[in-house]
Amino acid sequence: MQPINDRIESNVLIVSIEDTKSLNGSTPEDIRKKLQETLALHQNVKGIVLDLSKVDMITSTAVATLVLLRKSVHASSRRLILAVVHPDVLNSLKILRLDKLFEMSDEVPGAVSAIASA
Repeated sequence: MQPINDRIESNVLIVSIEDTKSLNGSTPEDIRKKLQETLALHQNVKGIVLDLSKVDMITSTAVATLVLLRKSVHASSRRLILAVVHPDVLNSLKILRLDKLFEMSDEVPGAVSAIASA
């Protein structure tokens, strides 16, 4: 199984985390590298939607990966929206006060529309 899948829709890159083990501990460096490679391949998109629908917990290493991803995306003047964030993941982000740092959406299509129409 690929750790992430990506596709373009309305000039927005949608990245879906498919293998939660890669985000939550077993190979966090691999997922970080794969995300960076994917972003490098799609530099002309308006923004990125990170579909977290299959992620039901998040480690500190995964949080660091998300923060670095946000920094990278914003440095290139693009938007990052976390979509379909599990309540436990959202709670972890709230405890760390990172829920204010990340833009979030309850659904992938809504996140794509928000970026595409901006």
